[in-house]
Amino acid sequence: MFYSITGKIVFADVQSVALETGGIAFRCNTTLTTRKALGEIGSVATLYTYLNVREDALDRIAEHEKQANVLRLLAAFDEIILGYQDRMYIVPEQHHAALVPGNNGVFRQAVVASGEVVGFWKRQGPASKRKIAVEEFKALSATRAKQVQARFNA
Repeated sequence: MFYSITGKIVFADVQSVALETGGIAFRCNTTLTTRKALGEIGSVATLYTYLNVREDALDRIAEHEKQANVLRLLAAFDEIILGYQDRMYIVPEQHHAALVPGNNGVFRQAVVASGEVVGFWKRQGPASKRKIAVEEFKALSATRAKQVQARFNA
């Protein structure tokens, strides 16, 4: 959280101002009175800031982050991957071609951890003795490997 921002005014409208400092411009909402007192574009100004959120908003954000970072075993045609033409947001570039071998439209089942595909998985063995086989991009930690097995067994 920022207490104040001092920098050159690079943008201003009726309800906000952008101050550039250190190569980054921070746009802050202001009252009209504050906006008028700051000066014109190009002048240096200081804005005192505060974080205005619901009392439980930060707890809610933390809870959503936990849910987003849960390890997942995705089916071959899961919308997390299929829902986007550009899958680079979730699959490391060097493994993108392996997601759809031969670019034939058949997707592999993916292991997702912390919002990124970390490997591929498949079932092995007869129905009564199914096991999971994971092709990881780099060795999974012992904790992560246990999470994969727990998800598979669930």
